[in-house]
Amino acid sequence: MTISKRTSYILILILGIIAYGNSLGNRFSMDDDFVVFQNDKNLSTGEAIKEIFSSHYSDTENSRYEYRPLVKLSFMVDYMLWKDNPHMSHAMNLLIYLLTLLILFNVLWKLFAKKAPWLPLLATLLFTVHPVHTEVVSSLKNRDELLSFFFSISSLILLMNALEKKKLWLFAPAILLYFLAYFSKSSALVFAALIPLTLYFHRRENTKFAIIILVILLAVAWLSRYYPKTFLPEANREVWFFENPLYENRGILFRLGTGLVAILFYIRLFIIPYPLRFYYGYDMIPLSKFPDLISVIAFVVFAALLVWAILKLKKRHPLSFAILFFFISISMFSNIVKPAVGVVAERFMYAASLGFVLAVAWFILAAFKSTEKELGKLKMLPSKLIIVSLSLIFIYTARTISRNTVWKDHLTLYYNDIKHLDNSFKANLLIANTLQTEVMKTYDQQKFYQRNVEYLNDADIYFKKALKIYDGYPKAWNSYGSHKFMFRSDPAGAIPYFRKAVSLDSSYTEAWFNLGYSYQKLEQIDSAKYYFSQCIESDNQYQRAYTQKGQCELILNDTAAFYQTQNDLKKAMPESDAPYINIGNLNMLSGDTLEAIANWEKAAELRPDNPGLLMSLANYFQYKGNQEKYNYYIQLHNQILQEIRQKEKEWQ
Repeated sequence: MTISKRTSYILILILGIIAYGNSLGNRFSMDDDFVVFQNDKNLSTGEAIKEIFSSHYSDTENSRYEYRPLVKLSFMVDYMLWKDNPHMSHAMNLLIYLLTLLILFNVLWKLFAKKAPWLPLLATLLFTVHPVHTEVVSSLKNRDELLSFFFSISSLILLMNALEKKKLWLFAPAILLYFLAYFSKSSALVFAALIPLTLYFHRRENTKFAIIILVILLAVAWLSRYYPKTFLPEANREVWFFENPLYENRGILFRLGTGLVAILFYIRLFIIPYPLRFYYGYDMIPLSKFPDLISVIAFVVFAALLVWAILKLKKRHPLSFAILFFFISISMFSNIVKPAVGVVAERFMYAASLGFVLAVAWFILAAFKSTEKELGKLKMLPSKLIIVSLSLIFIYTARTISRNTVWKDHLTLYYNDIKHLDNSFKANLLIANTLQTEVMKTYDQQKFYQRNVEYLNDADIYFKKALKIYDGYPKAWNSYGSHKFMFRSDPAGAIPYFRKAVSLDSSYTEAWFNLGYSYQKLEQIDSAKYYFSQCIESDNQYQRAYTQKGQCELILNDTAAFYQTQNDLKKAMPESDAPYINIGNLNMLSGDTLEAIANWEKAAELRPDNPGLLMSLANYFQYKGNQEKYNYYIQLHNQILQEIRQKEKEWQ
C-alpha cells in the first residue's frame, strides 16, 4: 500500500516544523533592515500602501532599484499585527514555507504518483529539510524568494487543476498569482518556462496548452517588469567589482566560464551543504574564461545531461523533468545571461533545489529497482531504502536546525561564517562595519567596555583583511579611517585612509569632510578649512561642512569669511537652521545678546525640534520675565522631548 495524501501532508508539516521551529527564536539579521524597517511607520494605512506600490523595493538616498511591492506589503502587515516583533515575522516566514511544501507535494503527486508512488513524498521531504533553504526561511529579508516561489507554484497548481477538471475559470486567478509572484521578486521569470514544462509532463494532451501558457506568462513577465517603470522614479543601482567582477563587462567567454564554474559550485553545495555562508562575492568564486579546463569539463557534463533529458522528453521521464527544472531554474543566477550580485548565493538555489532533490529521490528509489517500469510498481519501500532515505533526511534536518541558530542575529551569523570567508571582500568589510556599529551603541557604558575592546580589535583585523583582498572601494578606506579616528583617537593615522578614499572617488563628500575634521583635530586649521571647502564643492547640501569651516574661520580670526560661509549656507539650504545658530553663537560670544536671540528664534522657527535650542530660548525669556515666550518655548521643548522618548520606547 502507498501512503495516503493526508498522511503525507501531516508528515511534511511535522518535519517542516521540526526543521525550522527553532528559527522562531531568531531576531533581525543580515539585510533585514532594508525591508523590515524601510516603511515609514508614521504613515496611515492608506498612505503606506500607496507609498509601497509607487516606490522601488530599495529606495534610499544613493540607490533605487527593483519593484517588489508584495514583500513590502507583507512587512507592513507584520508591523500592523505585532509591531517590530522579529519572532512573529519569522513565524510568518515559516507559515509561507509550510504552505509552499503542501502545494509542492500536490504538484509532484499529480506528476509522478502513478509512475512512481513514493517519489512525490520522498522528494518533498528532502526539499523540506535541505539546508540550503535556511537563508530563505530563516532570513526575513529573503521573504521575497519565499513569496515568489509560493505564488509561482500556486499558479502552477491552479493551471494543473484547470486542465484536469476542465475549469477554465481557474485560468484568470492562476495568471493573477503569477503577477503576484513577479511583484514579489523577478526570479519568478524562470517559472514562465517551468510552468509550461510541468504542464507538458502532467499530461500529453497539455502540449498545445503549455505553449499558449508559455507565451502568456512571458507577456505577463514583460508587463510586470516594464509597466512599473512608467510611474517609478528612474532606477539607480551602483554595482561594484567586489559584488561580481563580471560587472566590468569581461565578455561572453568570461560569463560562460564563470557561470559553468558557478553551477558546479551549486551542485557541490547541494550534495554537501557545508560550509554555508551569508555572502560570497569577490574573491570566493574564481573568475574563469571559457575554455578553461574546469569550464570545459562542466560544459561537456551539463550538455550531456541536457541532451539526455531532451531525448527522454517524449517519455516524460521523472529524471528528465528534474534535470530540465534544475537548469532552467539556475540559469537566471548562473552569471551566463547576466552577472548575479554576489556571484553565487544560497537563496539563488531555492527553486533549483526542487530539480536536485527530485533527482536524488529518483536515484534512491531506482537503486532498489533496476528499471523505471519496476520503479512504478514499488508500493512498499524496502527496509534498506527506508534506512538510506531516513538517514539522509536526518542528516539534512540536523544541519538545518543547526544552521537556523546561526541566523539568530547579525553578529552570530557573521562570526560563525567569517572563518570560511577569508577571500570575501564584502563579508570582511561587513563584519568590520557591524562591529563598529555595535560599539557605537554602548560606547559610553562601562559594563560593555571589555566586549567593545574585543569588537574593536576584531574590526581592525577584518578591515585589514578586506582591504588586502580588494583596494578599489572608497567606502572601505573611509570606514577604516573613521575606525582609527573615532575609536583609536588617531586622526593623523586616519588621514591616509581618507586621502585614499577621495583619490578613488573625488565626489566622496563624507571622506572630504573627515579629512577636514581630522586636520581640525590636529589643529592644522588652514588644511582643515581647505578640505571643508572641498566637501562643500563636492556637495553644497552638506551642512556640517559649513559649520566646521566657519569654526576654522573664527579660529583664524577671519569673521568676514565666517559670515560669507554662513550666507553661502543660507543660499544653498534656505530651510536650514544652522547658519542662524552659528551666527547667533558668535553674536552671544561678542556680547550682542539681542542679535543672538533674534537669530536663534529664526533657527527655532525653521526647525522647531531642537530641544537644546528651545531650552536656551526658554531660559533667556524666563530670565527676562517674558512669560508668554517662556511658556511657548518650554512647552515646545517638553513636547519634543516627549516625542523623542516615545520613539525610543517604540524602537525598544
